[in-house]
Amino acid sequence: MKKLLLVPSFILFSVLIVCGQTQQNKFETYFQTAIQHAKLTEYEKAIGYFEKALALQPDHYNSRENLMICATRLENSDLILKHGYYLMKNAYDEAWLYYVLQREEVKQNRLQHALKILKKGRKRHPENLDLISHSVKLYIQMENYPEAVELLEQKLQLSPRDKYAYCELGNLYEKLDKWKKAESNYQAALKLDPVFYEGLSAMASLYYKMGLQEVSQKQVYFAKAKPYFNKANAVKNNKVWMVGTLENFHE
Repeated sequence: MKKLLLVPSFILFSVLIVCGQTQQNKFETYFQTAIQHAKLTEYEKAIGYFEKALALQPDHYNSRENLMICATRLENSDLILKHGYYLMKNAYDEAWLYYVLQREEVKQNRLQHALKILKKGRKRHPENLDLISHSVKLYIQMENYPEAVELLEQKLQLSPRDKYAYCELGNLYEKLDKWKKAESNYQAALKLDPVFYEGLSAMASLYYKMGLQEVSQKQVYFAKAKPYFNKANAVKNNKVWMVGTLENFHE
């Protein structure tokens, strides 16, 4: 009867170490080669080497991040979504990831998917103004103005000196036929910047529309609108639409 050949444990351990080092060396080679190709804007080659690196170390987030950047340069939505969702499902929690994923979903006209991603991102990063802004943009695109209003008000709590947000909020209140709230938000924008063109033209336009709507108070609202039109015109000589409107004040 043949005797079993026993391999000393230290030899077996040494073999495992060498194999581990070999795998790590392969990974480092693939990763560094990918980085070099990316620097040379050879994005397809870079992606190939990042994928080889990830086959050895699937949870190497830096490889996935860089692969997604290369895929973005090539406008490869499938790769961006594949690796982006992998990161999100594996507890990777950077705000930029939610933005990138929603952008790709919007490109494919999957707006509800994009909103879900942004909602998750806002929950994880409640003070991230970019995630709020992109959510507002989507809600406006879908004509869901009440949700957009709620988020803009949240944004202004975080950034109370954002004159553009006040104007955007005022515009949404106009769409909801809440004229007084629109007026107060435009005024808030102008309080921050008295020569803010968007605020001046918004106030002028609001009073002009209110005058057309409330015929009995037409001249009162036109009188309110005219100074704002004049100030806006002084800031930006936008005669194409302003002069024609100003002429209506003398009807």
